[in-house]
Amino acid sequence: MQPSILRLGAASAPGQTGPVQRFGRNTDGYHGKTIDISRVLVEFRELAALRGFILRELPVSAGCCLLTAHRPATAGTVEPRRLYLSAGIHGDEPAGPLACLQLLRENLLPNDANVWICPCLNPRGFPLNSRTTPEGVDLNRDYNHGLAPEVRCHTQWLQELPRFDLTLLLHEDWESNGFYLYELNPDRQEPTTLAGEIIRAVSEVCPIETALMIDGRPSNGAGVIHPPTDPASRPDWPEAFWLFQYRSRRNFTVEAPSDFPMDVRVQALVRAVHTAFHGAQRASTQAPPPA
Repeated sequence: MQPSILRLGAASAPGQTGPVQRFGRNTDGYHGKTIDISRVLVEFRELAALRGFILRELPVSAGCCLLTAHRPATAGTVEPRRLYLSAGIHGDEPAGPLACLQLLRENLLPNDANVWICPCLNPRGFPLNSRTTPEGVDLNRDYNHGLAPEVRCHTQWLQELPRFDLTLLLHEDWESNGFYLYELNPDRQEPTTLAGEIIRAVSEVCPIETALMIDGRPSNGAGVIHPPTDPASRPDWPEAFWLFQYRSRRNFTVEAPSDFPMDVRVQALVRAVHTAFHGAQRASTQAPPPA
């Protein structure tokens, strides 16, 4: 196995003893650390195979494919949850693929669930450190139109799969002062939400965005946004809207603040996934059935 791309340390910048602070580098886009996505995916393949995942490459175009991984629940598990994780849909958001690696290194994904992972949905964007594909398509605005071959390939694969109990999408925001998330979860209104559990867990390693308006949308002041669930309200669908419409009524898009140290961002995303996936069954069984 090649040396790891990133080893996590404390949730503060080197030499920093107080709370972690923004670097102040990202004034008009992401200008932080980049990754060699080819090396990351090589290590992901090796670790996923070691952890019992079945790997599949989905051909997109000449020289490009989307890597997927699936691990069935441990034999004998009663009514195992179906969990989906994706990352790397924007090529200037490197913490997501690295978080997928860290989850495998530490073996943090539940064995009593069926788990599917897409560690990098925009492999052609990462060498350019670009949000978009080389053709300028923002994949996370193309899930209603399917103009990009990556999106067509991805949705065709998803249509082969069963519905998910929970989907979690890993993102970063270069403008943010802290971690936040979008929750699409209209059928479950339990008093103690899984969103709140995620925020509390992440707050131990990363600041939380407390603004009342985040990226043009109202939040609860504690890092949680509930966007409209009507797909017609947003004609350029992100991946989350497609999944919500066709594969899962319970969806979280989690956003790490990419003007912070890389290890802080990765730890934040790892905490979010671990909390969501290990809390999913409890929250699901407590929730009322869909109307």
